[in-house]
Amino acid sequence: MIGAVTGAVNVLTPCIGICRINQRSQLCEGCRRSAAEVAEWLFYSNEKKRAIMEQLVDRDPFGRLLQPLNESGKE
Repeated sequence: MIGAVTGAVNVLTPCIGICRINQRSQLCEGCRRSAAEVAEWLFYSNEKKRAIMEQLVDRDPFGRLLQPLNESGKE
């Protein structure tokens, strides 16, 4: 999306619709953002959003911390 006044491109959300905070990593199992980042996303500047987007790749790159826990709380 292009900003009408500035011509700046808005950074879209990384949300993929799997919205669960993992108990161990405290990151969303879908997008890997923290709960605070999810809640504040709409208020962040595009610069801050881009910085977070760059960090998402490095947050648990092999998916080990984001594995869902079973009902007993263990993998």
